[in-house]
Amino acid sequence: MKENKINNLVINKSFLNVMFISICGAAIFKYSIREVGDIFQTLFFLGSIPFIYVHRKKLIRDKIVLSFFLLSFITLLSWINSLYKIPEFAKDTPNVFKFFDIFYFIIISFWLSGNQRKILIYWFCALIGFLLACIIKSDAFIHDFFLGLNGQRIDYNVHNAQHTGMIAGFLFLISLYLLANINYFSRRLNIKIPLLISITLLSLFCLSTAIFSQSRQVWLSLLVVMSISPFIYLYLKNKINIKSVALSTIFIIGSIYLFSQSTIIEKRISSESKTLQAIIHQNYQHIPYTSIGIRVNFWFESIPWIKDSPIIGIGEDARELVISESPRLPQWVKNKFWHLHNSHIETIVSYGFIGLFIIYFSYFWIIKTSIKSKHRNHNDMMFISILFIAYWLVVNNFESFFFWKSGEYIINIVLAGLYTTYLHSTLNYSDNKHDS
Repeated sequence: MKENKINNLVINKSFLNVMFISICGAAIFKYSIREVGDIFQTLFFLGSIPFIYVHRKKLIRDKIVLSFFLLSFITLLSWINSLYKIPEFAKDTPNVFKFFDIFYFIIISFWLSGNQRKILIYWFCALIGFLLACIIKSDAFIHDFFLGLNGQRIDYNVHNAQHTGMIAGFLFLISLYLLANINYFSRRLNIKIPLLISITLLSLFCLSTAIFSQSRQVWLSLLVVMSISPFIYLYLKNKINIKSVALSTIFIIGSIYLFSQSTIIEKRISSESKTLQAIIHQNYQHIPYTSIGIRVNFWFESIPWIKDSPIIGIGEDARELVISESPRLPQWVKNKFWHLHNSHIETIVSYGFIGLFIIYFSYFWIIKTSIKSKHRNHNDMMFISILFIAYWLVVNNFESFFFWKSGEYIINIVLAGLYTTYLHSTLNYSDNKHDS
């Protein structure tokens, strides 16, 4: 009887609406006005307790939930290993919920109700939130924008350029999806046209910010996504033929050529010419300590640590120890940097190949769920899932977004929209306004 009452609360229309407003509020304010965002986040966390209780038996069998608990177990094992391998550096207690911050999209997925319109509104709120963050945090928003147009590197004080660019790149992809599905918002012209204009302007802002950030990892990630997207789309639509592949290839090559003509891009790439030459000629002992060079040197320094504990890693702080305990890195580098600028390598160093495999499994499982999705446009969801996760995996080769608040914020927003339909189908639950 008690469980039925709790279940009735969870599916109550008013309660669902409050939770949906809460996740949208968090998407808007979490990165712009942190205090307000925390209120909304706390509200939907607390409101999720009855949902977790009611669906606990099914949730515990969910592959993504299982992945989270397995990762928590791996963090415990890696901590125990650190007590044995590096007792002088081991933490006093294990941080077993280290990965919670990149898995709470499961909760958000429930409150999106597997509903296409709610997904679009939620992602639109994220776009609004990013613009608001740039306006509020910037000392002079319009001035910064024109500095970007004039070739200067800008970040609007959101974090730093890499993080601002990463979020902007993700939201640019989201904006394209919103434009492609504008009819799901509303078919009424008095709503549809203002939304179309708003999303288009936000899309251009996100693209310009990704460019102005001058973050090469963001450019590379968008380039990879742009290069694979035509072929994935043609495959999913069963339109693979010589003509379509040839046209797609010409489009990609042309786009890359135009992209490379930008003076901003040319300047950023040419600044690393000596580093790239050293890497190409395998002169690894003399890689200069430029932006890319520092990263590559860190990665080489990680190899002995990985070899020592490849399966479960050597604990949470291992990424800092790779740098601080290196006999080769100069002191000024040790003083300035404390992480390896590569989420994949940091995960292996700290939690081993098992830890990295579980994270990869989670992402590819989400792509797989798109196939099983009951969404009427499940091919489109699979398409955007592949692009999002490809972007995420590439951009994390050059920065540690797995372990930064910016990465946690954006990946939960993205994955919540991708996972909601599958989660609801497995829980045998449907929103009263379910339209997907």
